[in-house]
Amino acid sequence: MPTLNNFTVIDSVYGPFVVNRHCAYQAEHLIKTGRPHIDEEVQKILLIVAGLPDGAVFVDAGANIGLVSLPVAQALAPRGGTVLAFEAHPGTYGYLCANLERNRAGNVTPVNRAVGAFAGPVRLHYRPDNPGETHVARDGEAGETVEQVTLDDYCRAAGLARVDYIKIDVEGYEAQVIEGARGLIAANPRLAIQTEYVRRQLGKFGEPDALRRLLAGLGLQPF
Repeated sequence: MPTLNNFTVIDSVYGPFVVNRHCAYQAEHLIKTGRPHIDEEVQKILLIVAGLPDGAVFVDAGANIGLVSLPVAQALAPRGGTVLAFEAHPGTYGYLCANLERNRAGNVTPVNRAVGAFAGPVRLHYRPDNPGETHVARDGEAGETVEQVTLDDYCRAAGLARVDYIKIDVEGYEAQVIEGARGLIAANPRLAIQTEYVRRQLGKFGEPDALRRLLAGLGLQPF
């Protein structure tokens, strides 16, 4: 298991989670309810995942500590499904790997990379008190340099042509992730994409409605 600092282990309905003890959102909800603070979202995702075909491939862009990746992996495992979990921040990635190891989630491949529209270095802005708001740094923001990939490039290199579900939660950087997945979207007409749509966050990287127009231009319909 990776060496982790400032962590605690909390049991949940999905198994034990290693969490940052300084992140009130994650730790407090798990302690009080035994469920992640995003469990309403997780339950909706699991309903859709239940309808995916055998051998489904789920991509988690912005996996954080695995609060979505782990429940999805557990749901997909009996049917031969797999999860690609992308987490850019090295510290948070350590928590993700620890959680996958503790819960024996062997059908998850963790990837310590940012995801966007181009391959190359980007800077990440990180708040220890709320790692869930880690985001690609804007001009003037402090940041740690990490490597970024596109989903198209990564999946091509991995020999992965089929993807069934892409979940994107990257604090306003969602349009950039989709731009880097145009090939996958074109090759997988039944692909489901779940993306955050928070205008305040989207405005950090351009005009908020650009994401809606991009999705529509790719033939994707909201549901």
